[in-house]
Amino acid sequence: MYRYPFRTANWSLLEKTVVALAGIGWLYVFIYDNPTVAIFYSGLFVFSVVIRAIAGMPLWISWGDSPIKTIFYGIFCLLVLLVTNSIIYSFTGAFSLPFTTSSTALLIESQIFAPLIRAIFIAVAEEETFRGIVLDYVKETPTKADEYFVLIAVSGVGFSLAHARAWYGSTTISAVFSSIALNPAPFMVGVMGGVILGLVSVKARNLMPAIIAHAAYDFLAFTGR
Repeated sequence: MYRYPFRTANWSLLEKTVVALAGIGWLYVFIYDNPTVAIFYSGLFVFSVVIRAIAGMPLWISWGDSPIKTIFYGIFCLLVLLVTNSIIYSFTGAFSLPFTTSSTALLIESQIFAPLIRAIFIAVAEEETFRGIVLDYVKETPTKADEYFVLIAVSGVGFSLAHARAWYGSTTISAVFSSIALNPAPFMVGVMGGVILGLVSVKARNLMPAIIAHAAYDFLAFTGR
């Protein structure tokens, strides 16, 4: 009987470390934060990481030519995301929630550990799903037009629609589209962010820069900075 090659034994130390941190992040979110969010992202995680391992597909996680270059790509991507989002939200305004606590231990957990581990978990699950699909496709794509169509459709529009319910607080798909029509800024931010992350991933043929940028961006969002 044919057995699928379970590829974890061949994972690099970086792949094992990133996936392990994401797993710890999932466990923390499930136990201490929001089980509903953990269950939703566990679906993405299973789809994007576990199935890839079973099927022997690449995770697209590496340091590329050099760690410095990969980190530079990640920082550059983060800066582009922040500038792009600032431009879009300059027309609508933005807000952040202040954080106060009297305990140093709670401060460290709530303002450093918890948002960081949660950000890594979400970044890995989403990048492996939305940008991983793009990298899987462009590896075989016959034309640039097909490449960019999939990048915009999956990494941009699909990524944004997956977040729209939470961003707009809508309970139905029709309410989501109505909210987008009334206030397109969050949806536009999602599309542009997804396209930017996708372009960097395709350019690098590597998800590590996008994971760095995505995790850093979410960490800043979770801590209200």
